[in-house]
Amino acid sequence: MPSKNNKIESPPDWGSDELSSISQLLIGNEWATFVHSADWHKGLSDIFETLTKCNAELIYGVLKRPDQIARLLAITATNHWLAAARTAEAGHCLPTYATGRAATEMALYAWYMTYDQTAAARWATKPGAADRDAVRAWSKEFSVAPITRELAKCSNDGAKWAKDLHQTAIDFGAHPNSVALFSNLSHKPIGNGKSLLNLTYVHADGDLFLASLKYAFEVGLFVMSIIRLAFPEIRQTTDLSSCLDRLTAELTDLVAAHRSERGASKGA
Repeated sequence: MPSKNNKIESPPDWGSDELSSISQLLIGNEWATFVHSADWHKGLSDIFETLTKCNAELIYGVLKRPDQIARLLAITATNHWLAAARTAEAGHCLPTYATGRAATEMALYAWYMTYDQTAAARWATKPGAADRDAVRAWSKEFSVAPITRELAKCSNDGAKWAKDLHQTAIDFGAHPNSVALFSNLSHKPIGNGKSLLNLTYVHADGDLFLASLKYAFEVGLFVMSIIRLAFPEIRQTTDLSSCLDRLTAELTDLVAAHRSERGASKGA
């Protein structure tokens, strides 16, 4: 659980080396998001609060239920999602998609282990490399595409959502992809037909920043929806369904507000 002590003092020499100076910038950006994008922060915080309640129920059953592998995968999905949310708020945009992809896959695997209760044993006993046919069959079962096809039998919308989130992550650099190659570069014309290219790991407020916030938000909602599908008993103990409906509506409103503001600024 997070510490309730909110007083944080920087240690001596913090920010004087390359890594801690970047960390200082990222923390400052998180604070800026907290202040200037408060609605987005509140939504992400509400998602984490709901997932934390779900995890409390999931961990309670790890030693008591036969679906412990699925439960641990769902808990790990929350852990990856938390990293994605913090990374997005810090403006460290591209890694948001890599950690968001991991959260999406963990949630999918968690669902699959409850859908096919014999799958956990197969997943935990991957064949040795010498048995190529068995390895091929194992890999064919335990990957995103076939699991998503199985999900479509129970939730076509959920399967489409999983595909969209997974592909979006790939498009934004969670897998080597040409689309994301130049996202860490900024371009500044300096006259005489010349340009200055700067390397940037952290992005300011803008389209990419908002896109990564939206992606983190959506992945959080997806993880919630998969937990609801995989562990129906949690619906009653965590008020999961109403939270999911409310937060989905909040995301729709946030996106609409952003588009309205963007349209107004272009028209000015």
